[in-house]
Amino acid sequence: LGFHLCRYGYGSSEQLRTVIARNRALGIPYEVQWTDIDYMDHYRDWTYDNTSFEGLPEIVDDLHQYGQKHIMIIDPGISNQVPGQYPPYDEGVTDDIFVKNASGGLLIGKVWPGDTVFPDWTHPKVGDYWYRQAKSYHDQVAFDGIWIDMNEPSSSYPGSKYGCTNDSLDNPPYIPGVLGGSLRVNTLCSSAKQYYSTHYNLHSMYGFGEGIATNYALTKLLNKRSIVISRSTYAGHGHYAGHWSGDISSTW
Repeated sequence: LGFHLCRYGYGSSEQLRTVIARNRALGIPYEVQWTDIDYMDHYRDWTYDNTSFEGLPEIVDDLHQYGQKHIMIIDPGISNQVPGQYPPYDEGVTDDIFVKNASGGLLIGKVWPGDTVFPDWTHPKVGDYWYRQAKSYHDQVAFDGIWIDMNEPSSSYPGSKYGCTNDSLDNPPYIPGVLGGSLRVNTLCSSAKQYYSTHYNLHSMYGFGEGIATNYALTKLLNKRSIVISRSTYAGHGHYAGHWSGDISSTW
């Protein structure tokens, strides 16, 4: 509740401090300061850029001293670019909680950090995995809520880095009026494997699953009601999280 400030392009902790100080000097009573993906280290989830955003933990602590809150963005795509150096990927591989391709290997997509894999929100271990990532980051930056994005799921590859099958899941006899006239455009192969079923059957619930997992992680971490807003939702999602409308033009 209250007045929130958010944008992509603050660019640095210095600029973020300037925005916060300017609003305080003007007496604007704003409750929450958000950060978009530019706070991350190479756009990797559960990190912050300790060069451009050096001092982010102290900024968040300062917000709390003034009774304000901090919310940051997280995407489901987990970078696979630095195995052995990036716990969100390494622990996910160990727990075997990433979405698989039709052949049983990890499905590789592409989001802001480059090539990525995707948590399977139907996997029984994914909730604890997501909580560990949230806690590890919260130990560094004491955030108060999470904004989840790109969770249709969105990917720049058509289906996967290595394409999709030609079976009836990836090429069904009827295609609704979706972007590009194909189920694989800007998302995962319908033949991808998740714990419960194929992605064909679960696609519309992907963001819903992330909302549940994020709500679980925050409740366990903060031991109080927090906030999650999600770009992708499904019927019943409001029990766990709110909804934001994505990158739309502010026009009539």
